[in-house]
Amino acid sequence: METKERIKWLDGLKGLACLLVFVHHFLLSFFSAAYFGVESHTRLHGYDTYLASAPIGVFANGNFQVCVFLLIAAFLPAKRIMECRKEDLQDVAGRMLLKRYPRLMIPVFSVCALNYVILFLVNRLGLNYMGTELSYHGYSYFLHSLYDLFLVPDTGLLGPLWSIYYIFLGSVTAIALAIPAKKERWYLPLVYLVIARALVRQSIQFMPCVLGVMLADLIVNERVRIPWTKRRGILASVALIAGGLFLGGYPSYVKPENIYRVFSFINARVEQQQNVHIVYHSIGAALVFAGIYLWNKAGLFSVLSTKLFTFLGKISLGVYLVHQLWLTYLGNYFMDSLKASWGSYARAACLGFPVLLALVIVSAVVFRQVIEKPTEKLLGRIR
Repeated sequence: METKERIKWLDGLKGLACLLVFVHHFLLSFFSAAYFGVESHTRLHGYDTYLASAPIGVFANGNFQVCVFLLIAAFLPAKRIMECRKEDLQDVAGRMLLKRYPRLMIPVFSVCALNYVILFLVNRLGLNYMGTELSYHGYSYFLHSLYDLFLVPDTGLLGPLWSIYYIFLGSVTAIALAIPAKKERWYLPLVYLVIARALVRQSIQFMPCVLGVMLADLIVNERVRIPWTKRRGILASVALIAGGLFLGGYPSYVKPENIYRVFSFINARVEQQQNVHIVYHSIGAALVFAGIYLWNKAGLFSVLSTKLFTFLGKISLGVYLVHQLWLTYLGNYFMDSLKASWGSYARAACLGFPVLLALVIVSAVVFRQVIEKPTEKLLGRIR
């Protein structure tokens, strides 16, 4: 069963992933060659272009970080369902389903409303530096923020909000898939793998959600019975994490011409070849998760369990939702101003990145206090 210490590292993993999502969007905004690999767009003498397809690019690969979030979003409710007593199952599952929509809707709608107000003000004051526009207007904008975001994958509002659809429906699906998970049903991990493979054909982005349920089943029901010594735990965790990071570094929108070409024979057999990176990122996220789990199970020191990363885990939703506001409305003006003064984007990033990161963290802390905590208190009354 999961212990309090392992919950800490899970919070830490969310905290690390949210930081790396910010890094990804920072690079996407100001060093796009690190994502798309277009040599003519390089601003770091080719180093950013190299990141687009190199395994080290995993730490700037936003799609991989989203897969980590989706896996955790499925693992946590699935684990809770599997650990509850049989007589409590209906009550626990019912309350989780009732809370799922408002738990996401209130923070998401708050950020969408803030985005609308900021854009209105910058337009009124003539400060719309990049000519930002909304895909929806007035009443339809707020209806879209309230409902459509959770039912349709969206790219028309703000940065990471496209993934809310997958986080919401993925966690609901996880609850349903976790209900049959009983210890005597030894074949369930195979069922989850079959479902994950089926999703590759149509709804590939839900793959990490199913893998999250499978990991919960393997851990809670102790499917893998191996006598783990400390040495075995270290070797297995290092191998899993290394393998997961390697898969997580698979380029998202660049055709690999390096070591990743070894996967070409697999790519040819994947139905959605334009999204094949999601397959590798999903498997990579699962391997990294399993490796970190074994590392902590071995009783080793985990940096993800430190106060810094658990703190980041607590504000991870705020960081995930609000960081694009700073990048959209301040980042471009700030970076271009610094570039004009200092002569290069590389120099501008030395100051622009930490300043924007600090603003994101402070605003995420405020978001946690003003929006998330009252929401949790309100939903705590649902019985």
